[in-house]
Amino acid sequence: PMEQIKNGYFEPQSAEISTLPESLSAFSEGDILLAKVTPCFENGNLCIAKGLRNKVGVGSTELFVIRVVSPLILPEYLIFLFQEDRFKSTAACEMRGTGGLKRIPTDWLLSYKFPVPSLEVQHEVVKRLDHKMLEILELSQTFDNKRDLLEEFQKALIWRVVTKGLNPKVSMKDSTVSWIGNIPSHWNIATLGRVFDVRLGKMLSPSQVDPSLTQEDYLCAGNIDWSGVKGNTLKKMWFSESEKEILLLKPRDVLIVEGGAGFGKATIYKGEFHHCYIQNSIVRLRELTKVKSEFANFWLRFTYEAYLKTVCSQATFSHYTKEKVLQTPILVPPKDEQLEIIDRLSFVDSKINCMIDQIELHIQKLSEYRTALVSNMISEVGKL
Repeated sequence: PMEQIKNGYFEPQSAEISTLPESLSAFSEGDILLAKVTPCFENGNLCIAKGLRNKVGVGSTELFVIRVVSPLILPEYLIFLFQEDRFKSTAACEMRGTGGLKRIPTDWLLSYKFPVPSLEVQHEVVKRLDHKMLEILELSQTFDNKRDLLEEFQKALIWRVVTKGLNPKVSMKDSTVSWIGNIPSHWNIATLGRVFDVRLGKMLSPSQVDPSLTQEDYLCAGNIDWSGVKGNTLKKMWFSESEKEILLLKPRDVLIVEGGAGFGKATIYKGEFHHCYIQNSIVRLRELTKVKSEFANFWLRFTYEAYLKTVCSQATFSHYTKEKVLQTPILVPPKDEQLEIIDRLSFVDSKINCMIDQIELHIQKLSEYRTALVSNMISEVGKL
């Protein structure tokens, strides 16, 4: 899988060949694997295939398989060259395609020129960079582990509070739902469809089929993340007056990604944009009377792992349809308890997110340092 290839390192998985799709790229021990498609290329998905069972493997068709046949070039040297700034920036400019499916052209890669010093110099470059890369990798893994621990604690805290409340001495009862377990005896259980107004966004409308339609900003799945609404500029499409009346977003609406890789992600809309609507890749929840939007948002973060992945197909494109949203169970504490839960979780969640942001910043700085080291070394070789 593409996610097993990162910054020169490779974690192979094994499977029976009969269970794999036919459309895969074959490679052998020692081949260089380089992502050809955005954003995998920019994210550093490249490696030397090592430690393969039976010395052969298969991977995504979005990988270049590069086999060094010249005795004058070390694969270990070449892979550092592919991580150098000049190569990465030039390749990015040469990419062809649209949107998130741009690819490096094969003919451009075949004609790319790079410095080839003596084998002695190549060995020295690889030796120096390998030592530094190992130090950077160990530091990055330390930060990754810290982030993972914080995220696990964050998930466990949300689960504990949205299903058990804040009072450790409260009497409990069986919720009758296996993945929820026991709940406070005075809490109720409902479905999202009973306690929220649920709407699916509008199907894409690229042309003005009626003169009364107007072009308006809209949010799509790519704008939604657990941390909030993303994007400074929005896409536009045509809406009728009746559609605008139904789909105009209001502050504190809960927005859920309906389909694709990010299905089930949710966030609170805070009025980031003036007169904004939604595409049908988003399901909107609007608060009625019994459940606060903020409580539902925390609840959805809990159900993402505990419930959602069991009711949505794990095919290439999973969908958390409006019908599934309507049927999703939700606990209903008294309003005063909901407000206490929201305050407590919001405070702790904010603190944890700040710590995670700091860790991500350290990881980003290490990545930049790594790229600078490689670029400077290759640049010096080029001058020689």
